[in-house]
Amino acid sequence: MGFFISWRFTFVASFLTVATPQDNIIEALEAEIIKLKTQLSDTEEKYQKMRKKFDDLMIKMHGGGRK
Repeated sequence: MGFFISWRFTFVASFLTVATPQDNIIEALEAEIIKLKTQLSDTEEKYQKMRKKFDDLMIKMHGGGRK
């Protein structure tokens, strides 16, 4: 009886660890989300730098920032 339960548990446990096509899709989507978040963060940093440059230029040209 113990052997049967042990074998059955091993079979079920190994079955649960097999990646399904859905798991592969989820992993790929998670990787894409991480990539897009990184790109967004980089873009936001570039935007902030450009905004600072623009504001500095407006101060030089007009003596004040944007309104």
